[in-house]
Amino acid sequence: MDAAMPSVGERIAFGGVGNRDVYNIGAPFEATGETIIAGGVESRDSEPVEAVFFVDRDGVWSPRPTSPSFSRLRDPCVARIGGELILVGVEFPVDLPGGDQG
Repeated sequence: MDAAMPSVGERIAFGGVGNRDVYNIGAPFEATGETIIAGGVESRDSEPVEAVFFVDRDGVWSPRPTSPSFSRLRDPCVARIGGELILVGVEFPVDLPGGDQG
């Protein structure tokens, strides 16, 4: 194990998503003076997913009200390229030729 890597993780709390789970969060990033995290949000018993941006409100990461959410986007990741924030992820499900979904 790399000596610079911590050996213990930290649990963080998410709220404002009802009974849905938040998973596969990306690395925190700074924008408009705030620290923001993008994460996937979905119910445990269904496939619909959306990418949501979260900000820390008194120790609980809650959806950022001024940010859009992105339905069908899994595993969101944000990068800053040339001064712009770029959001990437995996679209699911996708429409395949012949009307199938994968």
